[in-house]
Amino acid sequence: DAAIAGFEKAHELDPREPVYPNNLADYYHQQKQYAKASEWVEKTLAVDAEYAWAYNQRGLIARDQKQYDAAIAGFEKAHELDPREP
Repeated sequence: DAAIAGFEKAHELDPREPVYPNNLADYYHQQKQYAKASEWVEKTLAVDAEYAWAYNQRGLIARDQKQYDAAIAGFEKAHELDPREP
């Protein structure tokens, strides 16, 4: 898929920018490939451990898998880091 290739290439060219791996996490989440999405969330957090969007993504993935305690933890961490996050 061209989107995957584009974000992977962007991440390769700028490995310190968390938006690219987080976008890949979002893509895989939308495809319901939760394990792959979670891998990319972890890669995002390895780039920036305080990237609120990654914690929000973690919450969304957990929510969709009915892991509600983990979802709440992800959303709360996202909100703690960025109060504009849900």
